[in-house]
Amino acid sequence: MTFKGGALIGFFSATWPFATLTVSSDFISIKVFFIEYLFTKDHIYSLDSYSGLFSRGIKLIHDEPGLNMNVIFWSFSSERVLEEARKFGYNTNAAQQDAAANP
Repeated sequence: MTFKGGALIGFFSATWPFATLTVSSDFISIKVFFIEYLFTKDHIYSLDSYSGLFSRGIKLIHDEPGLNMNVIFWSFSSERVLEEARKFGYNTNAAQQDAAANP
């Protein structure tokens, strides 16, 4: 599943629609212009809702070697991105909140 949006990776920022996030069962990739950042599933801890000053997005919590730890994908459909990520077996803060609310 692929989504258009913006991205903040370290100090590098791209606005909508210059970033694309792709979710698959094995990896998540974020492509910004012609650079692709690949995060393998075993290095992704969770995808969390993130609110900036004027926008909403997804913060990728990961330990992928060699990639910046500050990774945010800005999207007009953040909840849908999280929904799709859960379908592929990724942890999301929404799933953690649901589990806490319904023990």
